[in-house]
Amino acid sequence: MRGLDTRVLLAQARIMQVTDWQKAAEMTVEVGRQAEKDGITDAASGVHTLPAMFNDELLLAMQWCAGQRRYEQGLDRAAWRTRCEKMASDANNGCGLSHDYYQTRFSGSVDWALRDLAKHEIADALQIAREFDYATVEEREEGASWNADNGYCSHGIELGCCPAGCDYPDDDFDDFDESCIPEDVLLEASGQAPCGPTSA
Repeated sequence: MRGLDTRVLLAQARIMQVTDWQKAAEMTVEVGRQAEKDGITDAASGVHTLPAMFNDELLLAMQWCAGQRRYEQGLDRAAWRTRCEKMASDANNGCGLSHDYYQTRFSGSVDWALRDLAKHEIADALQIAREFDYATVEEREEGASWNADNGYCSHGIELGCCPAGCDYPDDDFDDFDESCIPEDVLLEASGQAPCGPTSA
């Protein structure tokens, strides 16, 4: 029966009010989201009559109707673009100027945000995200594989040059040439010389 699962969740939220009102409030919000999803699903199936289980529950009826309207309106492109701009800015601020790392961070944020959208909104959302250089999981895996095969780290920077310290996995510095380091620095680093300037 349409709406039965959502009605059961609402009953559970009401029972929870007796023991934990905060948890009950969180559950009620989730019930509202579920009722909206029910409305979207029904609209996608061509069903436009309120489920009988929602007739006497204003919250469920209102959220179901909101889902029907949301399906008809489609993606709020302006709001999604604003959200993408914020995610792109956040990804850029933490990427260390590495495009590959930016793309990984931004795309991961988009993947997470897509969970809030209805199925019929995802294609439009991805089209907008691509403007900010979104890459699918498969594309990111392909890029990571290419990087690994061609001497680049996960940040897309040549191994040994990454500011995050990425280096060849088998590089244990056994062949490190110490001749380019002044002797007093080597002695200080090894603990054989006093730190700081020496008096004459």
